[in-house]
Amino acid sequence: MDLYSIFWIEDDEKIVEKIINNFSEDKEERGYTLMPHHYVCLDDFTENSKMELSSIVMELVCIDYNLPGGINGDVIIRKIRSYPANRTIPIIFYSFAKNEVELRDILLESLEHIENIYYAHQDDLEDRISYLIETWHS
Repeated sequence: MDLYSIFWIEDDEKIVEKIINNFSEDKEERGYTLMPHHYVCLDDFTENSKMELSSIVMELVCIDYNLPGGINGDVIIRKIRSYPANRTIPIIFYSFAKNEVELRDILLESLEHIENIYYAHQDDLEDRISYLIETWHS
């Protein structure tokens, strides 16, 4: 049984729980399950001195665009990509309020390299995670 570690930044814990529960229920059929690292916002993350972005083991990053405290997911993506070891990690950038084209445009304005970044409406997030992992798993 494979375990995929997801670095997940989302302010609505119910979204994360629902998706993780769905993957856990189907783990025997899928042959894998997910382990989320859940943080509410970047301030909470950076204030936790025990956690460093450069040392987190993650196969996939899921980041919501709209986060509390006036920070948005694109800021966190820039921070993650500032570490050389994290420049190729797949990222799913998603939102309930913005579509895939809008999310891509937001990143194009602030990030030079957007390789391995995928975009999704929040309603399609579980399918997008499944697609990426199924691609690696096969």
